[in-house]
Amino acid sequence: MADLTTLLSKFLEALYTGTASFTGSMTAEQPGIVTTSTDGLVVSNATASTSGVAVQQSPRLRFRSHVWNTTATAADNTDDLFIESVPASGTTPSGLLKIGSILNGAAATYPLTLTSGGALSVLGQVTGTNFLCGAGGQVYWSTRSTMQSTADSQVGFGNNANTTLASVDFGPSGGALTSRRLQKKITGIADNSTTAVFTVTIPNANHACGIRLMFVSSNGSTDAWESTRAMSGMVVLTRVLNADTVAVAVTATDAVIATSAAGATHTLAYAVTAMTGLSSAQQTFTINVVIDDTGNTGANQVMAIAETLNSNITGVTIA
Repeated sequence: MADLTTLLSKFLEALYTGTASFTGSMTAEQPGIVTTSTDGLVVSNATASTSGVAVQQSPRLRFRSHVWNTTATAADNTDDLFIESVPASGTTPSGLLKIGSILNGAAATYPLTLTSGGALSVLGQVTGTNFLCGAGGQVYWSTRSTMQSTADSQVGFGNNANTTLASVDFGPSGGALTSRRLQKKITGIADNSTTAVFTVTIPNANHACGIRLMFVSSNGSTDAWESTRAMSGMVVLTRVLNADTVAVAVTATDAVIATSAAGATHTLAYAVTAMTGLSSAQQTFTINVVIDDTGNTGANQVMAIAETLNSNITGVTIA
């Protein structure tokens, strides 16, 4: 531990040079604080800001370590992590606490910043990420809910005890009890022409899957829609290993149309195609729409949402 004489000497050195160093440890005690916020160590920049120089940031608190670099030019590297306060000028000034990193004297990076308003920005260990949890990590609201990634491309939402978990699959394949929601918009659809909207892929395995559909169509080009029609549908499919998939489309429901004054109307229908692919291999089919524009006012359009619900782990996919 540095003694008082050493500390005083280093203080005088810093007073004249702006820097100081000593060997050993130092303890700063501040007894009797109880619950009152009290300074223990102040690292200060006493220069006032001006209209010409709007920001005077704090000196930084730096932690230096050494690490062996095992590349072809193996050598000792310095590794610095530091903390600094960088305020932002404005009508209502704000503060920014930055944790920076410097490897072997290279340019500084800032993997973590915290604003005085409470916004946290984290640059994860994977390039381009903002926040990184371990494979078993989760976001947890105390006594309430959890959010976690149960597998690649899957996000699960659970109750406080994690005894109930609903999982959503955002990737190309789904697992058991997972779902995927996909939204599309297709323009330039010719009148009364069969047009593919979704492609469904079924691996060669036992499968049970439901696909809930919603369509919103219109006639007229460049979004100058004279009528808009909406309807719902559903496709259910089943497959047994080394057998053909059976897919059945439910009759459209909740069909309704809104037409502008003196506008042309249109009809909308959907259907599924026959299977492609051998019974011993992966199979696919498409979900098609047909728009019949009675006024022939131009290219037709459709917006569609499909949501799959898988029962089996190998996963039915939709694109």
